[in-house]
Amino acid sequence: MDTQEQRIEKILSGDCEVGKETSSKYLKYLSNSIKFPCLLTGIEDFPWEEPYILGGGNRKEYERFHGLRSLDLSLICRASWSKSSSSA
Repeated sequence: MDTQEQRIEKILSGDCEVGKETSSKYLKYLSNSIKFPCLLTGIEDFPWEEPYILGGGNRKEYERFHGLRSLDLSLICRASWSKSSSSA
């Protein structure tokens, strides 16, 4: 088990089955732990990044799109976050 899985298992008290109860528990943890603004990262490339990372894409175009996508994601997350935090 890698460190990410161990961290999630600890947050969920060992119950890592995907379901409404564990999703709610994880959302509550995130709501209490994440403070905006924050830097979101991923462990895998997003599908739109693949041509740039695997080759064939223009580096300057990638950097421009990356900045725009990051801003879009930040705005979407904030909007979604405020809705789900108030109903959790």
